[in-house]
Amino acid sequence: MKNLKLFTALLCIVSFSFQSCMKDKCTREYTYTKYTPVYKTMEEMTVEIKSESPRELVQPGKIYFYNNYIFINEIKEGIHVIDNSDPENPQNIAFINMPGNVDMAIKDNVLIGDSYLFLMTVDISDPMNVQLIGRQEQWNYHFPQDASGNFIVEYKEEEVTETVDCNDPYAYAESSFDGAFAPTILNNSSAGAVQSSTGVGGSMARFTIYENYLYAVDWHNMKVVDISDPTNPTEKNSIWIGSDIETIFPYGDKLFIGSRSGMFIYDNADPLNPVQLGSFEHARACDPVFVKDNYAYVTLHSDNIACGGFTDQLDLVDITDLTNPFLVETFPMDNPHGLSIKGDNLFICEGDFGLKTFDISDPATLDDRLVSHLENFSTYDVIAIPGNENILLVIGDDGFYQFNFDDPNQLVQLSHIPVRGK
Repeated sequence: MKNLKLFTALLCIVSFSFQSCMKDKCTREYTYTKYTPVYKTMEEMTVEIKSESPRELVQPGKIYFYNNYIFINEIKEGIHVIDNSDPENPQNIAFINMPGNVDMAIKDNVLIGDSYLFLMTVDISDPMNVQLIGRQEQWNYHFPQDASGNFIVEYKEEEVTETVDCNDPYAYAESSFDGAFAPTILNNSSAGAVQSSTGVGGSMARFTIYENYLYAVDWHNMKVVDISDPTNPTEKNSIWIGSDIETIFPYGDKLFIGSRSGMFIYDNADPLNPVQLGSFEHARACDPVFVKDNYAYVTLHSDNIACGGFTDQLDLVDITDLTNPFLVETFPMDNPHGLSIKGDNLFICEGDFGLKTFDISDPATLDDRLVSHLENFSTYDVIAIPGNENILLVIGDDGFYQFNFDDPNQLVQLSHIPVRGK
């Protein structure tokens, strides 16, 4: 019996020691998103703006319609120029080299676009041979510098898998920034009502034009830029709005500004000094806005870390009293992004879930009025072009599409310019 007790005790000690060693050596694989800063010198950011031979779409961003041309942003690289005289056979005719570009707006054959620190004005009368005519220095203050004076212009995102110690309390971050801090960079062109000699952009808007002024939002402010002399664009005002500002939508002399926590309404009757009229709060999510008549349509999605939350929905907001907007109804969605309206047709980009068309003749019953759903392609933003033709311009990860919606119940694909490799 004594020997049995001794053996049992020794077994427990050995077992405890073995478990302790195993615990000390415990490891596991962990996958996370790593962000590595990309640096550029001032010289590298100051390059010649010019037309080049057409390029394939690789990472398309914003779209903009102007005088039968489609301008498609290639994120941080420049702008594709598409001759859309025949929507069934659009021609990729040129590429405007504009490094750092993510946003644009056009008036009177002058394209206004951001290029890292600068705001550029470019004569596009001949899209095959554009000319830089003006530049505002130090337009974007949101690029931090390192000790050598180089600018962090973006962060490259990559998925990393590492073997980590189970007992390391710092081993399980959702993401990692390889740098002191992340820059606030304008990543999302003009949108809204058609104005004389001014183009039409998508709802994922940070730039828009009203009369002789450009309005551009960053994370906190709305800048007012006098573009009456396109050779000398001049910032005239900067208005603090709040935090996490994302989009801007013009409707008459009103500006509807989307943030990750709500929508702000500004009166633009005095173009140099917009005045806030009201606001509407919503769940935290990424937020473009489109307005028609007495309603604002606000899509909320949260498919990345930055957006936060888990909300995918469309909010219908009554704006009859601009000082007191209120929620009428919330409609569940799959993954809503950009949107556009023409007549009684509402078009919503649903990310990887395609494109939906709703009848909004009675907006409050929208959830019962889905008339079309095109699936199996990725969509980011959409423009229903002005005029008599019922044509949709759609951009997404799979490239640039055009659809006819004479019959909203049965959209007909007219053309497709694919992304390279897809």
